[in-house]
Amino acid sequence: MPFDSRGGEVAGMFAAAEQIAALAKAEGGKPIYAWLDEKACSAGYALASACDKIYGRRECMGGSISCLINTVDVSAAMNKAGIKPVVIRPEWSPLKGGAQFGEEVTPEHIAPMQRIVDEAADQFVEFVAAMRGISEKSIRALGGQVFTGPDLVRHKLIDGIASEADAWGALKTEIGSR
Repeated sequence: MPFDSRGGEVAGMFAAAEQIAALAKAEGGKPIYAWLDEKACSAGYALASACDKIYGRRECMGGSISCLINTVDVSAAMNKAGIKPVVIRPEWSPLKGGAQFGEEVTPEHIAPMQRIVDEAADQFVEFVAAMRGISEKSIRALGGQVFTGPDLVRHKLIDGIASEADAWGALKTEIGSR
């Protein structure tokens, strides 16, 4: 499977990664190899990690094993411009929709988003640890960084540096040895 993904928000990503893992040799299926054409970061790396082996060129990038939520608090700028956002919510759900554009982003808005991102990051780390045979502590120590080929090998995030042809050759050799 060739990869060139910087990641991003992907619905069903964990389900897809679990399906790849279920089809892999490690689960009794056929060998599945990932090749990092350019990059496999974040969600792209989660999918690649489900493969039996991962190879990439020396300059490939991968990792970014974590999650995030972006929001921007433009409330001060809008206030300075004389613009006041009006968001109407039911009285019983004051946090519905989080901080809407122009609203001040408060700790009460951040807390549920923090829980969501922490839960997703925990699931991501747990999945990669299981797929790559790396401790969760080691993955967390990487700090969500992106690495290039040699460091990906050093951190056991890929199995080796290889051209696409060499990765195909390794897969053909493994298939032929069955």
